Amino acid sequence: AAFTLAAVCRRWRELSLESPRLWCDVQFNTSKARRGILSQYISLMLSRSNDLSLNVVTHCGEPEGSVCERSYTTFSKLVPRVRKLHVDLVAVGTPQSTSYSVLGGLLHSTPRLEICSIYCEHNDWDLVEIDEADYFLPDAPILRSLDV
Repeated sequence: AAFTLAAVCRRWRELSLESPRLWCDVQFNTSKARRGILSQYISLMLSRSNDLSLNVVTHCGEPEGSVCERSYTTFSKLVPRVRKLHVDLVAVGTPQSTSYSVLGGLLHSTPRLEICSIYCEHNDWDLVEIDEADYFLPDAPILRSLDV
C-alpha cells in the first residue's frame, strides 16, 4: 500500500514519505527475488519506517540461482525490529537453501518479536541440523504467540 500511495501524485508521495507507519509492513517472496532487488527493497523499508517495529510476511521458496547468502544477510537486518513474523516455507531444505537461511535469522536476538508463525509445506524438518550451541529464538522477551 505504501508504494501505491506514494505513486498517486507529488503531494501524496511527500505525505507517504513523511509517514513511517506506512512502511512497517514488509512482504517478500524469496522465490521471486532477483539479484540485489530484495536487499534494496528491505533497506528501503528499513529506512522509511525509521525505527518503528515491523510486521514481516515472507514466502520462502527456492529461487533460480539461490539467493541464500543474501537472504540470510538481508533477513538478519530485519530481525531485531520485527514485531510480527509470518514465514511460509515451501520446504526447509538443506543448509544451502533460502528457507534454511531465513530460519537461521531467528537464531539471533528478537527483542521486539511478539507473534511468530512458521508454516512448512513439507514435513522435512529432519533435514535441519542445529548445533548444540544454536538456540531457536534465543532472546525473545516479549514473545506471546508461537505457531510452528
